[in-house]
Amino acid sequence: MKRRSSSFNTARVDHLYHDPHEGGLPFVLHYGDLTDATNLIRLVQEIQPTEIYNLGAQSHVMVSFETPEYTANADALGTLRLLEAIRILKRDG
Repeated sequence: MKRRSSSFNTARVDHLYHDPHEGGLPFVLHYGDLTDATNLIRLVQEIQPTEIYNLGAQSHVMVSFETPEYTANADALGTLRLLEAIRILKRDG
């Protein structure tokens, strides 16, 4: 899952990424945000992943201090939202 932004910043996963229109691909990016519980539930239900790894977080130290409430919302509550989506949909994560 990738948060929408004005730049397509996928440099760290470009070697895994392929055009999603090709079909049958092992790695597909979906847009979402850990601050949006409804979207997380929809994505988990739609994708039905066999494994879920949460690597999402506010990773810029200066920004995390400037926006502590958003940082806590994304980092801590985002994890809770993802776990709740798994629980609600009765997925083994």
